[in-house]
Amino acid sequence: MALTLNEMKESANMYFFLALAVFIGVPAAEIALLIKIGGQIGLFPTISLIFLTAILGIFMLRHQGLKTLLQAQQAMAQNQLPVDSAIHGIFLMIAGAFLLTPGFITDSIGFLLLIPPLRLVIARYIWTLINRSGHVQTSVFGAGLQGNDANQGYENPDETIIEGEFTVEDLAPGPPNPDSPWRDKNKP
Repeated sequence: MALTLNEMKESANMYFFLALAVFIGVPAAEIALLIKIGGQIGLFPTISLIFLTAILGIFMLRHQGLKTLLQAQQAMAQNQLPVDSAIHGIFLMIAGAFLLTPGFITDSIGFLLLIPPLRLVIARYIWTLINRSGHVQTSVFGAGLQGNDANQGYENPDETIIEGEFTVEDLAPGPPNPDSPWRDKNKP
């Protein structure tokens, strides 16, 4: 499904305005919320609460990050692709960025992204949107897997994965070009 130039421009404009709204809207909402909470509980408790949520979030992020890394290593040791671990890792990086950004809205989003089942639900939803758009083609290959392990973890285990090698022969007629940048400089 090929996009026309106008469709690509419209899509780019939509994403630009969405990004602009997020980059202006979120900080404005954060400032408004900080002023509101600061008026209710005071300046120093508000600042302390910001630091407390950041520190708590970093400790939770560190714990889940190490756990995700361990799960990825275990999957690779069993000749499996660590897809779930990669998804969790991406969302943990995003959660870390939100938790380190001062404010209560970003902290709330960061803490929500620390919930593993929620991360998978969001990832599946994003994957569904990407596949529906028709702009992405996916394929699976089994690099380095042998025998029965070659089909493990893929959508269709009955498919056969064929590995092979190829060679490239010099089909150019005549002697090699002495000015060619691909010529071996050590050979006469």
